[in-house]
Amino acid sequence: MGLRQSLRVAAGALLLACGLQFAHANSDPQTIVFGVAPGPYGDMVKQAIAPTLKEKGYKVVVREFSDYVQPNMALSNGSIDANLFQHTLYFEKFTADKGLKLTKLIVVPTAGMGFYSRKINSLDELKKGDIITLSNDPTNLARGLRFLQSIGLITIKDNIDPTKASERDIASNPKGLVFKRAGSGTAAAHAGWRDRRAG
Repeated sequence: MGLRQSLRVAAGALLLACGLQFAHANSDPQTIVFGVAPGPYGDMVKQAIAPTLKEKGYKVVVREFSDYVQPNMALSNGSIDANLFQHTLYFEKFTADKGLKLTKLIVVPTAGMGFYSRKINSLDELKKGDIITLSNDPTNLARGLRFLQSIGLITIKDNIDPTKASERDIASNPKGLVFKRAGSGTAAAHAGWRDRRAG
């Protein structure tokens, strides 16, 4: 199933949820307010989900947030009807840590990890002391470290839960890379003032 088709299925699931259990963020039940964080998710809603919902007679409002915390808090307090921005591990940890009673309706494809730089064109060009920017939230930090391990830049200690890894769990760092943290929604922007960004 392609991405667009997956998102249309998500729109159908959302319609079902709206009919059964939505606490609307506004007084018009025909309007659905989506919360999205930086990244591709706003485009997913606007280009794939919204057209399907509009065909069914719904108006779609997209509310963009600047970080990965606000969309879940807004959903919890009822100021939005749905959000799209997170993978399952992040959702489960965040809702457990904050004591939120949110329901995962459907899983859509998660954006892949990437390694971005304005200074180099190949991993071979990395030098000792180069700075790698990672996400500052625990689940995406661990995801970024697993990605760096998968491309051979670091290794993580064997006895560590890979979903909870942090910098202190790095067993080897042969290039002597330096790790800094930034918000998940803004980490890619740091590729200019820091050396690279993973995740």
